[in-house]
Amino acid sequence: MVDRAAVSRVLSAPSLGYVDRANAALDQLVVREAPHLGTAATWMADAIAAGGLDRAFGTGHSHLLVEDMFYRAGGLATVDAILEDSVSGYHDVTKSEHVERLEGFGELIVAHRRMAPPDMLLVFSQSGRNAVPIEVAEAARRRGLRVVAVTSLLHARGQTSRHSSGRHLHDVVDLVIDTGTPAP
Repeated sequence: MVDRAAVSRVLSAPSLGYVDRANAALDQLVVREAPHLGTAATWMADAIAAGGLDRAFGTGHSHLLVEDMFYRAGGLATVDAILEDSVSGYHDVTKSEHVERLEGFGELIVAHRRMAPPDMLLVFSQSGRNAVPIEVAEAARRRGLRVVAVTSLLHARGQTSRHSSGRHLHDVVDLVIDTGTPAP
Protein backbone atom coordinates (compact mmCIF):
# COMPACT_ATOMS: atom_id res chain seq x y z
CA MET A 1 0.00 0.00 0.00
CA VAL A 2 1.25 3.47 -0.92
CA ASP A 3 1.85 6.00 1.86
CA ARG A 4 -0.20 8.86 0.36
CA ALA A 5 1.11 11.40 2.87
CA ALA A 6 4.72 10.64 1.94
CA VAL A 7 3.95 10.74 -1.77
CA SER A 8 2.03 14.02 -1.50
CA ARG A 9 5.11 15.65 0.11
CA VAL A 10 7.12 14.84 -3.04
CA LEU A 11 4.57 15.15 -5.85
CA SER A 12 2.53 18.22 -6.70
CA ALA A 13 -1.25 17.93 -6.64
CA PRO A 14 -1.48 17.75 -10.46
CA SER A 15 1.22 15.05 -10.55
CA LEU A 16 -0.51 13.06 -7.84
CA GLY A 17 -3.81 13.44 -9.71
CA TYR A 18 -2.15 12.07 -12.84
CA VAL A 19 -0.78 9.07 -10.92
CA ASP A 20 -4.22 8.41 -9.44
CA ARG A 21 -5.89 8.53 -12.87
CA ALA A 22 -3.20 6.29 -14.39
CA ASN A 23 -3.57 3.73 -11.60
CA ALA A 24 -7.37 3.77 -11.94
CA ALA A 25 -7.06 3.23 -15.71
CA LEU A 26 -4.71 0.27 -15.16
CA ASP A 27 -7.07 -1.23 -12.59
CA GLN A 28 -9.98 -0.89 -15.03
CA LEU A 29 -7.92 -2.41 -17.84
CA VAL A 30 -7.01 -5.46 -15.75
CA VAL A 31 -10.63 -6.05 -14.76
CA ARG A 32 -11.99 -5.46 -18.28
CA GLU A 33 -9.30 -7.46 -20.09
CA ALA A 34 -8.73 -10.24 -17.51
CA PRO A 35 -10.24 -12.98 -19.71
CA HIS A 36 -8.16 -11.88 -22.71
CA LEU A 37 -5.00 -11.54 -20.61
CA GLY A 38 -5.60 -15.04 -19.25
CA THR A 39 -6.08 -16.49 -22.72
CA ALA A 40 -2.93 -14.80 -24.03
CA ALA A 41 -0.93 -16.08 -21.05
CA THR A 42 -2.24 -19.60 -21.69
CA TRP A 43 -1.29 -19.38 -25.37
CA MET A 44 2.18 -18.18 -24.40
CA ALA A 45 2.58 -21.08 -21.97
CA ASP A 46 1.26 -23.53 -24.57
CA ALA A 47 3.82 -22.35 -27.12
CA ILE A 48 6.66 -22.74 -24.64
CA ALA A 49 5.46 -26.17 -23.48
CA ALA A 50 5.37 -27.35 -27.10
CA GLY A 51 8.93 -26.14 -27.73
CA GLY A 52 7.96 -22.91 -29.49
CA LEU A 53 8.64 -19.23 -29.02
CA ASP A 54 6.57 -16.31 -27.81
CA ARG A 55 7.25 -13.83 -30.59
CA ALA A 56 6.56 -10.11 -30.26
CA PHE A 57 6.45 -7.32 -32.83
CA GLY A 58 5.69 -3.62 -32.96
CA THR A 59 6.59 -0.56 -35.00
CA GLY A 60 7.36 2.99 -33.90
CA HIS A 61 6.77 3.52 -30.18
CA SER A 62 5.13 0.08 -29.95
CA HIS A 63 8.62 -1.26 -30.64
CA LEU A 64 9.44 -0.24 -27.05
CA LEU A 65 6.93 -2.71 -25.62
CA VAL A 66 8.61 -5.50 -27.57
CA GLU A 67 11.99 -4.42 -26.22
CA ASP A 68 10.60 -4.46 -22.69
CA MET A 69 9.75 -8.14 -23.09
CA PHE A 70 13.30 -9.03 -24.08
CA TYR A 71 16.82 -8.36 -22.82
CA ARG A 72 15.51 -8.19 -19.27
CA ALA A 73 17.39 -9.63 -16.31
CA GLY A 74 15.34 -12.61 -15.23
CA GLY A 75 13.14 -12.24 -18.31
CA LEU A 76 11.53 -15.03 -20.26
CA ALA A 77 14.22 -16.63 -22.47
CA THR A 78 11.65 -17.95 -24.94
CA VAL A 79 10.66 -14.47 -26.14
CA ASP A 80 11.71 -13.65 -29.68
CA ALA A 81 11.66 -9.87 -29.92
CA ILE A 82 11.29 -8.99 -33.58
CA LEU A 83 13.26 -5.75 -33.52
CA GLU A 84 13.15 -4.60 -37.13
CA ASP A 85 15.25 -1.43 -37.26
CA SER A 86 13.60 -0.05 -40.38
CA VAL A 87 10.28 0.40 -38.51
CA SER A 88 11.67 1.37 -35.10
CA GLY A 89 12.33 5.07 -35.66
CA TYR A 90 15.73 4.85 -33.96
CA HIS A 91 17.78 5.88 -36.96
CA ASP A 92 15.48 7.87 -39.21
CA VAL A 93 12.01 8.46 -37.84
CA THR A 94 10.57 9.94 -41.02
CA LYS A 95 11.77 6.93 -43.02
CA SER A 96 10.33 4.47 -40.50
CA GLU A 97 6.96 6.25 -40.68
CA HIS A 98 6.89 5.48 -44.40
CA VAL A 99 8.21 1.93 -44.06
CA GLU A 100 5.55 0.94 -41.48
CA ARG A 101 2.93 1.83 -44.11
CA LEU A 102 4.65 -0.21 -46.86
CA GLU A 103 2.42 -3.06 -47.99
CA GLY A 104 4.23 -6.36 -48.49
CA PHE A 105 6.93 -5.66 -45.89
CA GLY A 106 5.10 -7.48 -43.08
CA GLU A 107 5.07 -10.72 -45.10
CA LEU A 108 8.81 -10.37 -45.64
CA ILE A 109 9.43 -9.98 -41.89
CA VAL A 110 7.42 -13.11 -41.04
CA ALA A 111 9.09 -15.15 -43.79
CA HIS A 112 12.55 -14.00 -42.69
CA ARG A 113 11.86 -15.01 -39.07
CA ARG A 114 10.60 -18.45 -40.22
CA MET A 115 7.53 -18.24 -37.99
CA ALA A 116 5.71 -21.54 -37.57
CA PRO A 117 3.67 -23.41 -34.96
CA PRO A 118 3.94 -24.01 -32.09
CA ASP A 119 5.07 -20.36 -31.86
CA MET A 120 2.58 -17.63 -31.01
CA LEU A 121 2.77 -13.92 -31.78
CA LEU A 122 1.96 -10.71 -29.92
CA VAL A 123 1.59 -7.62 -32.14
CA PHE A 124 1.62 -4.23 -30.43
CA SER A 125 0.11 -1.20 -32.18
CA GLN A 126 -1.68 1.73 -30.56
CA SER A 127 -3.88 2.48 -33.58
CA GLY A 128 -3.57 -0.79 -35.48
CA ARG A 129 -3.89 1.15 -38.72
CA ASN A 130 -0.50 0.76 -40.42
CA ALA A 131 0.16 -1.90 -43.04
CA VAL A 132 3.18 -3.64 -41.52
CA PRO A 133 1.63 -4.69 -38.17
CA ILE A 134 -1.55 -5.76 -39.98
CA GLU A 135 0.40 -7.83 -42.50
CA VAL A 136 2.70 -9.36 -39.87
CA ALA A 137 -0.42 -10.58 -38.04
CA GLU A 138 -2.04 -11.88 -41.22
CA ALA A 139 1.09 -13.69 -42.39
CA ALA A 140 1.62 -15.31 -38.99
CA ARG A 141 -2.00 -16.51 -38.88
CA ARG A 142 -1.69 -17.98 -42.39
CA ARG A 143 1.27 -19.97 -41.07
CA GLY A 144 -0.87 -21.33 -38.22
CA LEU A 145 0.30 -19.18 -35.31
CA ARG A 146 -2.07 -17.86 -32.68
CA VAL A 147 -1.91 -14.07 -32.91
CA VAL A 148 -2.75 -11.57 -30.18
CA ALA A 149 -3.09 -7.83 -30.80
CA VAL A 150 -2.38 -5.36 -28.02
CA THR A 151 -4.08 -2.22 -29.31
CA SER A 152 -6.57 0.51 -28.54
CA LEU A 153 -9.98 -0.11 -30.04
CA LEU A 154 -10.96 3.51 -29.31
CA HIS A 155 -7.99 4.77 -31.28
CA ALA A 156 -8.48 2.26 -34.11
CA ARG A 157 -12.15 3.09 -34.52
CA GLY A 158 -11.34 6.79 -34.63
CA GLN A 159 -8.80 6.47 -37.45
CA THR A 160 -9.02 5.13 -40.98
CA SER A 161 -6.83 2.18 -41.87
CA ARG A 162 -3.69 2.85 -43.87
CA HIS A 163 -3.92 -0.63 -45.42
CA SER A 164 -5.56 -1.05 -48.82
CA SER A 165 -7.92 -3.68 -47.35
CA GLY A 166 -9.41 -1.10 -44.99
CA ARG A 167 -8.80 -3.45 -42.06
CA HIS A 168 -7.15 -2.66 -38.75
CA LEU A 169 -4.96 -4.95 -36.68
CA HIS A 170 -7.86 -5.96 -34.43
CA ASP A 171 -9.71 -7.26 -37.52
CA VAL A 172 -7.06 -9.84 -38.45
CA VAL A 173 -6.03 -11.50 -35.17
CA ASP A 174 -7.29 -14.32 -32.97
CA LEU A 175 -7.44 -12.29 -29.75
CA VAL A 176 -7.48 -8.58 -28.86
CA ILE A 177 -6.18 -7.06 -25.65
CA ASP A 178 -7.71 -3.57 -25.67
CA THR A 179 -5.58 -1.00 -23.88
CA GLY A 180 -8.55 1.38 -23.82
CA THR A 181 -6.37 4.41 -24.50
CA PRO A 182 -8.14 7.23 -26.33
CA ALA A 183 -7.33 8.47 -29.80
CA PRO A 184 -5.03 11.49 -29.80
